[in-house]
Amino acid sequence: MFVSLTPSVATVDANGILTGIGVGTAIVKVISTKYPSLTSTCAVTVKMRGTADFPYLIYTVQDLIHVRNLINSDDSGIYSNKVYMLMTDLDMSSEATWIPIGNEKNMFTGVFNGNGKTIVNIRIGTENSKASIMYSGFFGNIKNGEVNNLNLKWSIQNILSSSSYSGGIAGYVSGGVITNCYSTGNISSSSYSSYSGGIAGYVSGYVSVKYCLALCVSVTANGSSTSNSFPQRIAYFSSSDSSAENNFASKSMTVKNRNGSVVNFSSNIKNHGYDLIAEPIDLLNDYVSKNTQLGGIILLKWKVQSGVNNDYPVFAE
Repeated sequence: MFVSLTPSVATVDANGILTGIGVGTAIVKVISTKYPSLTSTCAVTVKMRGTADFPYLIYTVQDLIHVRNLINSDDSGIYSNKVYMLMTDLDMSSEATWIPIGNEKNMFTGVFNGNGKTIVNIRIGTENSKASIMYSGFFGNIKNGEVNNLNLKWSIQNILSSSSYSGGIAGYVSGGVITNCYSTGNISSSSYSSYSGGIAGYVSGYVSVKYCLALCVSVTANGSSTSNSFPQRIAYFSSSDSSAENNFASKSMTVKNRNGSVVNFSSNIKNHGYDLIAEPIDLLNDYVSKNTQLGGIILLKWKVQSGVNNDYPVFAE
């Protein structure tokens, strides 16, 4: 008989076949069926492959930080292009400030499946101490990467940085896909040229941003002048090669550029999305019904439940 003493790391069946559940050391105990007093144990190291079939699984804040550190210091490109899956909701209130995934040197080029989970109380900088980084967001710099099914609820302090590019999901995206995600909070950038967006700050090349919800309170870009300030409800699309499809944003969101001037976005659906009302849920779920997967990642449907998330959409179970 086989028994896993660490079921959170691996399980074992009656034939002794081990199935990895999480990264770590699995302890398996073998018990003689004829002589139960005869036992033995062995240790097995469980590692993920980082593929669509065997993604790296993120269970804790420490797991997420470890993944971020691997990617941001990944000069050899071993971890930047892997597949990751978030397995539980995470509360980031213990982290004074979030260092984004992907930077100027090591960009995120893989796949991050949020798995319908929510990361709450995440923040970058404070009102009194803005973070001095180039790219601000949960992801800083994405190149030909994919982000799906991810919910981000920034804390009261939100994204406050002296960066050029700030976004609820990603600061800078050059190639790739952002699908079925949402972000909340206040997004702000402050540099000579500033780009801020509820979903992404700056988008270039072949990028697809679709079926995302910007639920931010405000988006502000404090460039050196109004001509160098580019706040958008969804994202700033710099290239005609990029596409935006069925993105929605809070009607009450405040969008301001240099000197607090309110931006008129009524005629630019690509950058600013549609106004979020109850009906868009049907449009979002219609897409998911027809496209159940994206690059091997299962897309999740949305729902509106009274009293939950301020009556804004959440992922259905």
